[in-house]
Amino acid sequence: MAPDVMPRREIPDALLRAKQAIAAQFLTPAKAAFRAAAYAVSTKPQHNVVGVGIGRKIIKGKPTTKQCVRIYVERKLEKGLIPKEFVLPTKLEGYATDVVQVGRF
Repeated sequence: MAPDVMPRREIPDALLRAKQAIAAQFLTPAKAAFRAAAYAVSTKPQHNVVGVGIGRKIIKGKPTTKQCVRIYVERKLEKGLIPKEFVLPTKLEGYATDVVQVGRF
């Protein structure tokens, strides 16, 4: 099995709850008007988050042994460009998050 894939039996319940909480908060149906502006950049997480998963945290391109909730975004922005109220959480239920740019699905 690949080093960044965790078997289901190794995923703690608290980590699954953290994943579910982030998915419920940020994976909401986007408004039709926003979809029409497909190439516009939005700092709102509800417009940029495209998926949520569980995996190993990646630091400087290298996977670590630390379990985390991965937040997949269409476009990753520098923190300084994002209003404070729209910055994604760095931790949830004691688990780190990892923001991963994947583009549009």
